Amino acid sequence: SYRQTPNYIVTQYPLSHTCIDFWRLVYDHNVSIIMLLESIPRDSKTIYYWSTNPGQAILFGPFE
Repeated sequence: SYRQTPNYIVTQYPLSHTCIDFWRLVYDHNVSIIMLLESIPRDSKTIYYWSTNPGQAILFGPFE
């Protein structure tokens, strides 16, 4: 909003063992926009922290 100082959270691409922590950070700070400023890693360890199927939710710990 133009009435508030902009706030930012900068973090690395979530890893498989940090994805729940990533979503906890988003939830705790009421984040409304997530921007990925790098290309999506394309290896066997890549975890998608969003649904790749439109309209289908995914679950990470207590976060859907």
